[in-house]
Amino acid sequence: MPRDERGVSAERVDRFLRMTLELPEYWSIVDATLTSRDAEVLARDTRLTRERGQVDITLAPIEGKLPCPECGAASPRYDQRPEQTWEHLPLFDFKTYLHAKPVRVRCPEHGVRTVAMPWVRPDSGFTLEYEFRVLDMV
Repeated sequence: MPRDERGVSAERVDRFLRMTLELPEYWSIVDATLTSRDAEVLARDTRLTRERGQVDITLAPIEGKLPCPECGAASPRYDQRPEQTWEHLPLFDFKTYLHAKPVRVRCPEHGVRTVAMPWVRPDSGFTLEYEFRVLDMV
């Protein structure tokens, strides 16, 4: 099992992110990149809610047939849309973004439909969790 320089296994990171994001079984994490801010710049940042860096998480649907968002029937892929990005809640003061290419399936009953991405509302640049947190603060 691959580990990073601190001894953290990729499997543990994947499990942590899956739980945090509450991903359905038909979406997978294909990459997670952490970019830290320069230590000197961070040391000079005296704000209480400073950003320590950025996490970019790339998601992709599993291979094979995917569920129709209308009826759940396993349906063949139709096409893939351009990548979209959504801002998520920060993870440990790291600004967090989710990246995914929405996939459309051809359901025998409902025709071409976009596979559900339950972390986001259509036409939003933020995840639902982010939006809910903002509403809680209002």
